Amino acid sequence: MNQIFLAAKATFILLFCGYLSNTHAGSNTLSCALKTDQQYLGALPEFSHNTTPLLGYQCQHIPYYSGFLGNWFPSLPNLYVSQSSRLLAINSDSSEPATNDDSSQTWKVAFSIKRFGQSQLSIFSGQKDWQRVLQAKENITFIPSSAKNENDGITINNRQQAQFTRSETFFGLSLIFPYQSDQKLTELRLQNTIINQPIQADIAQFDKHSLFPAQTTINEIMIVSQSHHRGLNINWKFGLGKGEVQLKPKRLLNINSDFNQIISLRSHIELYYQYRINRRWMSHAGWKGDIHYWQQNTDNDDFKLASANAMEHQVFVGIGLTF
Repeated sequence: MNQIFLAAKATFILLFCGYLSNTHAGSNTLSCALKTDQQYLGALPEFSHNTTPLLGYQCQHIPYYSGFLGNWFPSLPNLYVSQSSRLLAINSDSSEPATNDDSSQTWKVAFSIKRFGQSQLSIFSGQKDWQRVLQAKENITFIPSSAKNENDGITINNRQQAQFTRSETFFGLSLIFPYQSDQKLTELRLQNTIINQPIQADIAQFDKHSLFPAQTTINEIMIVSQSHHRGLNINWKFGLGKGEVQLKPKRLLNINSDFNQIISLRSHIELYYQYRINRRWMSHAGWKGDIHYWQQNTDNDDFKLASANAMEHQVFVGIGLTF
């Protein structure tokens, strides 16, 4: 029922954008696709991931960017929504196996505010929510945020399955350049990213590879090359950032702030192919992959965070309209 509601909501938003796009010159694109993807949470080296792909859909409205439109609000919003899921057995040893929805939800929105010459200043925001069931590779101690001392940990036994969530919220400013065949750079982006997910760490008074609730805040600068014209498009993104990780419960972790600092690298590549059926209809298909890596700037024997390598791979095929 929840999936049906989200799909209906996404369809309403995108159809509304399609109606508005008739009032703007150029080629705006409204499309939806079926997708299959795999996602791997980072900073959890002592847990194994299920490799069965998730199944779902994505819908997006890609506006026409031009350096010759109005000075204020020169293009329509850029919108993207997606959802995918699968069913897993939480306890494989149980004679009555329970099921749980492993799921992923994403939304993004960007508004162009002002035109400067051939470029546009845009503000954007979005969120990714992942839910996963992982299996421990060894006995691991989880320290909840309510723990009053190091003895209040909860043991996750070897081969035991546990549910994890990851929430990534991002917002920022970008300078968008209309795509040109001789100029591949299409966007410069300043982004603030906030990630909430458990992270493993080696801390002196706790067991090795203990698991802690954590919030990671990263400030990033990115360069982007993205196009969606007829034929094959090779899109890419690269980002460099700096931030900090705050483990919980703070009252038990009196740690030098220098050890919380991290550096971040982000990369994205997409192979996107568009086939124009006629003047209005088009089909599209492709593959894209994302890697977000971050690690501690400095560490010592008393405090060492697990390095994170969050990955996502996706294959999609769909159909759309141009206006």
